[in-house]
Amino acid sequence: MKKIIYAFIAVILITAFMFVPISQFPTTSGLYGVGQRAFHWVDKNRKESYVDDPEHPYREIMAYVFYPAQKNKNATRVRQDPRVIENIKTYFSQLTGLPKFLFTSLRYAATNATPDAQVASSERKFPVIVFSPGSPALPRSYSWLLEEIASHGFVVVGINHTYVTSETFFPDGKTASWVYPKVKKRLRKMVLAGRLSEQDYARWVTEWGLKNFYTTYVEDIRFAVAKIQELADQGSEFWSAVNPDKIGVLGQSFGGSAVVRACRVDDRIKCGINMDGSIRSEDAQVMFEKPFLFLIGEKSHLWDPDHPRYPFKRKGTAISIIEKEKLNPQEVKTTWHKEDQNMEIVTVPGIGHSAFGNISLLLNTTLLTRVLSHYYYFALEASSSQASEILVNQVAPQVVTFFDTNLN
Repeated sequence: MKKIIYAFIAVILITAFMFVPISQFPTTSGLYGVGQRAFHWVDKNRKESYVDDPEHPYREIMAYVFYPAQKNKNATRVRQDPRVIENIKTYFSQLTGLPKFLFTSLRYAATNATPDAQVASSERKFPVIVFSPGSPALPRSYSWLLEEIASHGFVVVGINHTYVTSETFFPDGKTASWVYPKVKKRLRKMVLAGRLSEQDYARWVTEWGLKNFYTTYVEDIRFAVAKIQELADQGSEFWSAVNPDKIGVLGQSFGGSAVVRACRVDDRIKCGINMDGSIRSEDAQVMFEKPFLFLIGEKSHLWDPDHPRYPFKRKGTAISIIEKEKLNPQEVKTTWHKEDQNMEIVTVPGIGHSAFGNISLLLNTTLLTRVLSHYYYFALEASSSQASEILVNQVAPQVVTFFDTNLN
């Protein structure tokens, strides 16, 4: 009988270790509650270039908007989208080699947002921040940070870059997946058939990803700015609370690089932040005319030549193209823009490239994932607990302070 009891207790403990959440996302610190809405926008000035779909000939994006709402402790919270969590489970499973079901509890992590909540009343209209995620991440993979910003009186519009992010889910049930793997597969077949050399394959794949995707990101950001201003001018019930003359941009990694370009070329954008993304060579040649902040992870593999995952260790066609095109902001500031007063660089100590999104918070959810964060490379460069604390207490306040200074 004792053996049965001990076995039963062991099963309970193991189950709790793997599946029972011991932590939730931190509550937001601003004066406002947070609402969330999804919008489906079509850009009829751009043909869709990634696929040929007669029913959807124009560029379409999903925008996930986090905005100030009245605080309500009893309001229903937005649950993590099962499809988004499925992507994260797949990512964690691939990194660790563990079965996906071990990460099932991630879907129970509660957000701070209330679906379709009424916009908070205010004597002033709220500034807008357009957010662009890293590729192929989804904007809702950064939901805590976006909610935190919204709680301080900003409307944050996260763009799901169709065909460039891992998946985009449309209201009619259509799903648009990341096209990059398909492009590589098609070019690989050309190599096997003797119609393309290995060197040309590497060059084509790299250039196509850097230039094609980058252009798409920038154009999507600018389209979102135009759409926001159009809706605000129309005076709809939701968008009438927005100040269309005070728009900033925020991005991480690939999205961070794109907001540099968007901020530089679009006069409607007043300021921007790039979280651990590079400067493209063309943008590095021009002084910053607007306030722009770079938040760099101190331990990010992108900037440390001694890091085992530093992307430019092996020299070759593809690596040479990337190294020439994607430049370290700190080096640009040191060598080219010494007197650039609008370009500010802040190094965030103790974290890596992935610590600006939800990953550390999700890994902090169960004992199992906390343990895994110590032994597998999630590009946090810290345990989930350490990275979460830095995100909440250092990254978020700097982001909020910057936009508060330059948009209010």
